[in-house]
Amino acid sequence: MIVTLPQLVSLEDAGRGLNMFKTLEVPILGIIENMSYLDLPDGTRMDLFGSGGGEQLAQATETTFLGKVPIDQNVRIGGDSGKPIVVSAPESAAAKAFVDISMKIAQKVSVAALGTNNTLPINIVE
Repeated sequence: MIVTLPQLVSLEDAGRGLNMFKTLEVPILGIIENMSYLDLPDGTRMDLFGSGGGEQLAQATETTFLGKVPIDQNVRIGGDSGKPIVVSAPESAAAKAFVDISMKIAQKVSVAALGTNNTLPINIVE
């Protein structure tokens, strides 16, 4: 997965990384746009870092766009405390974005596994 912010400098870095992985024939599941927007208390949305850059990068590189994750301080709080936002605030926009992205990733991995005799390239360490 390639994770980027919608701002130009982040997109350029993500694009370079994506091209390197393609050159090395590393499978890419898709692109995620992190810190995509901030929902304000009055219901308006602020695009702090721009808008749509992840989708544009996906289109330009013929890569799947997996979704946008909004800015939410509870994502950081959950990471610090060990209680992810999908558990602490499952109805939040960020939690819904993570669940949606996770479902798309699971779907892509399942399809890829079917194409490789039902095995995944994962090493299990006991």
